[in-house]
Order: sequence, then C-alpha cells, then structure tokens
Amino acid sequence: LCRFDGQNFKTFTAKDGLAEDIVTSTFIGADNILWIGHNSGAISRYNGGKISKFDDKEQVISTINGLSVLRSEVFFISQNEGLFVLSSGKYKKIGKFGAARFYALQHLDESNLILGTDNGIIHLVKSNNKWTKRTTLLSGRQISAISKSNLNRNVFATTKDGILCQLKLSGGQLDIRQWNVDYLGETEIRSVI
Repeated sequence: LCRFDGQNFKTFTAKDGLAEDIVTSTFIGADNILWIGHNSGAISRYNGGKISKFDDKEQVISTINGLSVLRSEVFFISQNEGLFVLSSGKYKKIGKFGAARFYALQHLDESNLILGTDNGIIHLVKSNNKWTKRTTLLSGRQISAISKSNLNRNVFATTKDGILCQLKLSGGQLDIRQWNVDYLGETEIRSVI
C-alpha cells in the first residue's frame, strides 16, 4: 500500500501494521477511513495514521475481493467463502447465495446489495435485518467488476467474456442494459469506472 503526499511516496507493509503485505481491494468510507482487503482473508483499517487489523482464519482464508461500508458495518467478500460483515471487530458470515466464487460487491442503498460472482450478478435485499437473494442476472457468467457512478445512481458491471452492463434499481427490481464489446476483439474487461 502506497500513499502519495504530493511530493513523496510512503509505502506501508506488515512491518508498519498492515495485516498482510499483499493488498487486493480497498474502500474509502464517507468518514474517510480506508479499509484494505488482503490476499489471505485479513482486513486492515487506516484511520488518521493509525492501522488496525482484523482476521478470522477459521472462517476466511481466501482473497478479499471487495469491501463496502454501510453505517458502522464493513461488508466484504472473500473469493471462496462468500459475503461477510465485520462488526465490532468480528467476522460474521452472511452467506454464499448459490455461488462458488465472489469477485465484486456494491451497495445500491441501505437495503440493496449486489454481488459479482462466478455465476452472475446476485441481487440481495435486506428485510427484517436479514439479507436474502432476490434475483440473479447474467447467470453462468463470471462478473469481473462492479462500479457505482455518482451520476444518476448508475451502476456498471463487466463480465470476464466482454459484456458491459448498466444496472439500475427501479421499484425494488434490478434492471439491466447490456452491450457486447466484441469490437474490442478477444478482451477481458477487468475494471470499470
């Protein structure tokens, strides 16, 4: 992990307090706290120069591929173990929802969350403090990235096999518009901004 102050780079490693040296995902919350996912299931928090670390090797040992903060809870996905929440310093499993591998997550609002998996986009809805699966879109496709735009609350997702999607929550349902980007040739889209 590197920080640039406008003139110099400062590199942070496990010697500086990170849970691990390999960083696989990051998320900055509204409170400007930086959350850092690592390769072997640990999470670090960087807050005003202080680093804290969290892990639970009994539940999570694979790559943290995505993080999202909602209120005081940190949601994260572990590539092989599924969706979790870090609350009061403890990992709590939410579920796998029929997928084997997890690559991206994005909150749409306080009660709608989408997961990018090896089996499409899973739309979760929170009701009575429990997350349940509402629908799966693009079944059978590996989702490589999900990104939320600040403009019109648009969410974009990409698949490993070259499909770009626009996702929009409308009346509680997740609508999808997709484009095939074959004109780019044999391309795997790994990120979308």
